[in-house]
This record gives sequence, C-alpha cells and structure tokens, in this order.
Amino acid sequence: MIGIPLIVGGAIGLFASRPMNPVSGAIWLGSLTAFGSGWALNLLGHAVHGRRAPAFSEDGLSFLAGPIWDLQQLLRVARQR
Repeated sequence: MIGIPLIVGGAIGLFASRPMNPVSGAIWLGSLTAFGSGWALNLLGHAVHGRRAPAFSEDGLSFLAGPIWDLQQLLRVARQR
C-alpha cells in the first residue's frame, strides 16, 4: 500500500522533470528517491510479509494491476469512513 504509490509517483516525477535544470533537478532527485524507495519497500514487503515473489515476476500484466489494486483498496477504505 505504500511501495506501489511511491513507485508510480516517482515514475511520473522522473518523466515530468529534467535532471539538468536546478529546480527540476531537485524534483527529479526526489522522484528517483521515491521510485527506489518504493521498489525497496515493495520487495521487502513481499519477502517479509507475503513470503512470495511479486505477481509481476510470473505475469507481466500484473505489473500494471498493482497500482490499480492499490487504488481500489484506498477507495474501499475511504468509502468505509
């Protein structure tokens, strides 16, 4: 629930900013940090809590399904409040 949003947000920031511009460079570096941290949390979560490989390791389409699943879970929790 934390890693995938960081990955998606980091990827958007990496594509939207330029590393050579000083202001955009700071955004790019923050995006790179979020992207890397998201992957670390994702893999750590699967190794420690799930005790299995991420679904995308067997099915490439699951790579896109992760963010969609997280969004559905967040919307479900928001509706319950």
